[in-house]
Amino acid sequence: MEEYLLLNDNVPGFNSPKKKVMLTTTLMQGPEVVEWTRGIRAWLLQLTPAQNTKDIWTEFLTEFDEHFQDSQRH
Repeated sequence: MEEYLLLNDNVPGFNSPKKKVMLTTTLMQGPEVVEWTRGIRAWLLQLTPAQNTKDIWTEFLTEFDEHFQDSQRH
């Protein structure tokens, strides 16, 4: 996902941390993630435009790492 976002960095909207998180959560599907992504979306809805900083993406990545494992990492 990070590679895709980096590749599209010059596309309007892709430099918005809030939109990056929303895009990522819309691509996450399945019963194991539905509640978690719902919580992330609720958090995003509470943020003001002034809070749309890169800290949002960093916090999302931290939360993701705490809740999920990389099944391809060996």
